[in-house]
Amino acid sequence: MEVVNEKLVLGTQWGEEKTGEVFDYDEFGQYLDDIETQLSPRHILDELNETIDSVENELDSYDSNIMSSSKETKRKMAVAAIESYNLNLLARDEDFNVRTLALCNKAISPAILEQTIEDVGNDDKFTLMVIANNPSASTRLLGRIYDLAGDEREVQTAILRNPNCDDVLRFKINSLRERVGASM
Repeated sequence: MEVVNEKLVLGTQWGEEKTGEVFDYDEFGQYLDDIETQLSPRHILDELNETIDSVENELDSYDSNIMSSSKETKRKMAVAAIESYNLNLLARDEDFNVRTLALCNKAISPAILEQTIEDVGNDDKFTLMVIANNPSASTRLLGRIYDLAGDEREVQTAILRNPNCDDVLRFKINSLRERVGASM
C-alpha cells in the first residue's frame, strides 16, 4: 500500500499487483460523520421523545373515547373487560356504579385496588367491602382493608370469604368478633 496525495492506494492481498483503487479519506470521514449523527445519543433521544409523544397522544385519545362513552356502555365494559388498562380508567369514573363494577372485576390491577383503598381510607366502607370481595386483592391489601375498616362486620365477612385471606388475618378477625361478642 502506498499513500498518494493523502489517498491510500489499495493493493490486493498477499502481495499481488496493485489494483489502483483509491481510498478517499474525505469520503470515508463524511460517511463516519453521517453514521455518528444517526447514532448520536441526542438523535436517538429526539426520536424516542417523538415516539413517546405519539404514544401519549394515542392514549389520550383512547382514554377520552372510553370516558366519553355512555354510562351503560361503561358499565358493560367494567363487567366484561379483561384488559386492566380499561378497568383502571373505569375505576376512576365519576359514576358510582361504573367504579364499583370495575373494582369487582378480577382483571383490575392490584395497583389500582391499592390506590383506591388509600384514596377512600376508612370513609367508604362499601368500597372497602367491594375490594375485599375481589379475588385479585392480595393478602397485604386485605390486611390494609381490615386496618381501615375496623369492626365493620360486612367488610370482615368479605375479607374472610376472599381466597387470599391468610390464617393470621382470619385469626385477627375471629378474635375481634369474639371480643365484641363477649362484651355484648
